[in-house]
Amino acid sequence: MERKYVIYQRVSTDEQAEKGYSLEAMLEKCQYYIKSQEDAILVKIYEDKGYSGTLGPTKRPALNQLLGDIKDKGVDFDTVLVWKLDRLSRSMRDTLNIEHALRKANKTLESVTERIDTSTASGKMFFNTIASFAEFESAQIGERTRNAMSSKVGKIRLGGQAPLGYRFLDKNLIINNTTAKVVKKVFTSYLKYKNLTMVASCLNKQQIRTARGKQWTHEQVKQIISNPVYLGQTVWGRRLRRLKRLNPPEKWIVIPETHQPIISQNLWGKTQKTLKG
Repeated sequence: MERKYVIYQRVSTDEQAEKGYSLEAMLEKCQYYIKSQEDAILVKIYEDKGYSGTLGPTKRPALNQLLGDIKDKGVDFDTVLVWKLDRLSRSMRDTLNIEHALRKANKTLESVTERIDTSTASGKMFFNTIASFAEFESAQIGERTRNAMSSKVGKIRLGGQAPLGYRFLDKNLIINNTTAKVVKKVFTSYLKYKNLTMVASCLNKQQIRTARGKQWTHEQVKQIISNPVYLGQTVWGRRLRRLKRLNPPEKWIVIPETHQPIISQNLWGKTQKTLKG
C-alpha cells in the first residue's frame, strides 16, 4: 500500500542569508527522502517563503492551508515531511499543537534530519526536546541580533527614507525646519481633535502632504504620533512591527538622544495618553 507524503518547507530571508538555507535545497533533500522509502509517493508541496518560524500557523499562508487540509480532509495524505522540525515552527507550543492535530487525524510527522517517532514514550520525549531546542535557538538568535543592533544603533543610520521632519546629513538625522512644522501640527492637532481621521482630513484640506507627497490617512497620522524618533530617539525594530513581524514594543531597541528632537517630552506624554485612551 502506498504511503502518501506532503512536504512542508519554510525559509526566512535572514536564515537563507546566514546559513545558506534555500527552499530548492530543502525540497531536493525531502524528495530524495521520499524516493528512498518503499511504496512512497509525493502528493503535494506546501511552501512558505520569507516567513519567520516564530510566526503562528495562521500567519503563514502555506502552513495555514496545510492545517486546513488536515481538518477538512482537502488533500489525501498520510505523512507530513519536513527537512528539519524547526522548519515547521520555532515555537514549542505551536509545534506540539500541530503534531496533536496530525495525530488526531491519524497522520504522522517525519523529519529528514531528525528521527521522530511519537508512538513511544521515549520518542515523544525526543520530539519535545527537539521542539524545545528550536525555540531556544530562536530566542538566542533574537538576543544576538538585539545585542548587535544596540551596538550599532545611534552610531550609523540603518538606511531608508528620513522620517518626516528630518533630513540626512552624513548619515545623521538633521531637522528639516519646513517639514518639522508639519510634524508639530500633527501632534497638536491630535490633542485638539482626539481623532485620527479628523486630523488626516484637516491636513488634506490644507493640502499638506506626507513625506512621500501623498494624502494623509488615519494610519499615517498614528504612525507619526507614536514614533519615538520625534523625541530624539533612534529605534530599531519598529519597522518590523509595522510589517507584522511579531516584534512588540518591549523588544524594540531604543537609544536616546541620538539626534535633536522635534517635540517635547511633555507633548509626547500627553499625546500617548490620549492615544491609549
